[in-house]
Amino acid sequence: MWKLHKSRGTFLNKYNFKDDRSFWWYAAELLAEQAGPNDADELRRMQNDTDRSWMFWKPTNSNCPEISRTVDKLVSSLPQEWTATGKNIFVGIAPLGEINASAWNQDVRGIVEVNLQYLWALEAYVLAFDEFRFVMRDAIGNHLYGTELLAPSPDFGSFFSSWNALDRAKQIWEDDTVIFAGDHTIYRRVAKRNNSEIDNGVANCVSFIIGHELAHHFLTHTSSGGARSRARQAKELVLPLLSPDSESVRWELPIKWVDELEADLVSVALICQKFTQSGDPEDAYRALLGSYIALICANHGQNLSSADPQSDDSTHPPLQTRLTYIGIAVRSWFADHPRGKYNDHPIDLLNQLDAFISLIALHQENEIRSEAESVAAVRQCASTFMQAWEELAATIPLRMDAQVLHPPESEGYKTGISKQG
Repeated sequence: MWKLHKSRGTFLNKYNFKDDRSFWWYAAELLAEQAGPNDADELRRMQNDTDRSWMFWKPTNSNCPEISRTVDKLVSSLPQEWTATGKNIFVGIAPLGEINASAWNQDVRGIVEVNLQYLWALEAYVLAFDEFRFVMRDAIGNHLYGTELLAPSPDFGSFFSSWNALDRAKQIWEDDTVIFAGDHTIYRRVAKRNNSEIDNGVANCVSFIIGHELAHHFLTHTSSGGARSRARQAKELVLPLLSPDSESVRWELPIKWVDELEADLVSVALICQKFTQSGDPEDAYRALLGSYIALICANHGQNLSSADPQSDDSTHPPLQTRLTYIGIAVRSWFADHPRGKYNDHPIDLLNQLDAFISLIALHQENEIRSEAESVAAVRQCASTFMQAWEELAATIPLRMDAQVLHPPESEGYKTGISKQG
């Protein structure tokens, strides 16, 4: 059995961290070394400000209080067979520049590391999806919504422009010797968007990342051959999550790819509360947004649809395969689920996210080279999305008593009753 205090001690020793302060004390020092004199002085004052309790928060199951709460929530969603293991894993933020996370163990120690650069890159991708949602709503037309959209700048709502900005930022993020917090050019924000909603989006991504790495431990992917009995038990817990389509995908892929797909699936299931059977659509929204955006962030610039499974570098399946696998599961889990009070449905969000990745693929494959091509691609994407929306409406009827929830960028923002669903 792993021991939490040994897991914690091993991680802290690896990075020469002390056990009486949080990771953010070290992050302030890291930023101070890169900052100008005035900013550096302010950061060091923050380090020694005893009123900032999060600076001197003592590591428990993490070296960050917010991540500690995330781990607690994920552990509370575990099946009983995994709970003891989950409580003894230490999840630490590592001061590393690669957009990555990892799971490893050593003797009686189980550890998950999430690199700081990964955490800092996520917000830009959450905002990119929010801007995409704005783009799609504008493309679909006001006849569905009856409101005009407010854009904060003339080029806001241009997928071409926003993704070009992310391409430029990625060039810095790819340098794992540098930890880049980002700059204002990639943080394009929807008009009137509440900052806490963006923070929640990032938190959903972090939950998925941690859940994925924890799953590698539960599924014994980090263990030696002596864990075969636990591996068989883990397979039995995962089997109820699979649909026939999921099974057909699994048997066609190399084992190392299947391990990643299973870790994705377990993480999404944990956030959806599938093991406790206590989840609701809100949990599904968190799982979908978190998984898609976290994986898009980690795979930006890579081949999205193909990879050579025989290559030593190809430890993970391509992004499209991973997202398809998540989508298959969510569609099977919520195929008969009724709509929410806003006529919302998890599969509707899934269709939006699939539309998002289709535009990213076009941009990445150099099929969008100008603003005109961007507009045409968005219109085609909107048409495909509306077809999927209509197909879902035919399967899961709209509620006639649904409330209308206008997004923040709408003129005359208010909530009312929709007579047409």
